[in-house]
Amino acid sequence: MTDRPRPRRVGPLDRPWLHQRSVLLVTPVATDVEAIRAALLRFTHLHPDSPVSSRLDEATGRWLPVRAGDRAEHVARMVVTAPDPDPEDLTGYIKAHLAPPRDLPVRLVVSPTAVLGDISHAVGDASTFTRLLMAATRGEGLDELAARTPTRTVLHALRAGLRTHRRDWVDYVRHRTAPPVAAATTAPERTRPDFTGAVIPNPALREITRWRNTHAKGISITSVLTSMTHRALVSHGVPLNGDGLWALIDVRGMLGPSDDPRWGNLSKSLYLRTDLGDPAAVEAAMKQARDTGRALPALALGSLIGAVSATPKPAPALAPRPDRVTLTFNSMPTLPGLADMPWLDTGTKRFFGFSPSYGPDGITVFAIRTRDHMELTASHDENVVSTETVDKALAALAAPTALLADMAG
Repeated sequence: MTDRPRPRRVGPLDRPWLHQRSVLLVTPVATDVEAIRAALLRFTHLHPDSPVSSRLDEATGRWLPVRAGDRAEHVARMVVTAPDPDPEDLTGYIKAHLAPPRDLPVRLVVSPTAVLGDISHAVGDASTFTRLLMAATRGEGLDELAARTPTRTVLHALRAGLRTHRRDWVDYVRHRTAPPVAAATTAPERTRPDFTGAVIPNPALREITRWRNTHAKGISITSVLTSMTHRALVSHGVPLNGDGLWALIDVRGMLGPSDDPRWGNLSKSLYLRTDLGDPAAVEAAMKQARDTGRALPALALGSLIGAVSATPKPAPALAPRPDRVTLTFNSMPTLPGLADMPWLDTGTKRFFGFSPSYGPDGITVFAIRTRDHMELTASHDENVVSTETVDKALAALAAPTALLADMAG
């Protein structure tokens, strides 16, 4: 007899994200490392089949549940300690501590006033990550994360929406779009994923809002920021594809009523064809994607493919330099759990989040609004776009007067 649990295949909704991770850093927050470890250990005993209670075999795409006698060691590997970060150098802090064993679903680096979380995307999406980080930091609320939304819930919602969206969904399945294929400009070389970030202060956000009210009335700030990001990157020499972008759309609101929270990978990236230089065109493309609900069939299709396909491959370690890159712009007006963090009144609240670059042909910009400011992060391949260049582009967004004048002209 043995108490070794059987490995379980990563679920269909999660398989497309298998080799990707996301990083979140919150500071200043109250922390208690022993309470965090105790909460996670309790969770692993109560929910031994959860991804958080397992190790991940990326080669086979399987969760390996941890035996009861090994759970304390599992939690000790997931929760480590470090000194506090320098608020002026969060990127340096993350790089110094971002080295998790790839089999860990979650790794939390806890300091006296900060928590850095590195989470396998196979555990869930940004909403799930934020709630997990909040619950772990507070030492309570983890149990609700055990209830993951199953694929059948997505399929039921898909069937329920056919009467309203059948024509749009059939058109989407037949004519799915993707960015133009980038041509190689070099022989394969080792990829160099990197990231950086900036803060857009509230005065700059008010300036952007005033510009929107004058020059793009009725257009969302997200669409304006998307066009601004495109303009800033191109003006600094980034070979950006201007005919479309990847946008992340959350499908939770399309799944029907539920008394239980919806956790897991319930966001879908859609490629939207549009003129990135025109905020109105960006708004129209995003509105069409929302109104037709096409993220739901896209998610269901990806789930079905994930259920029958081979284990997804990791990002390439060697790749040629492309002649263009495609923008992914993810804007989060809020995330569940963000306001419930145990924030301290000892400094500006920072929420630094990003997903490391998955390949050389893209640049991903993540925007999250807090009460104090907007956080911007960008991940990219240093071989294709230098971090210095991205820093300059983000600085143009943080001090937007010249950029907005250029857009108005």
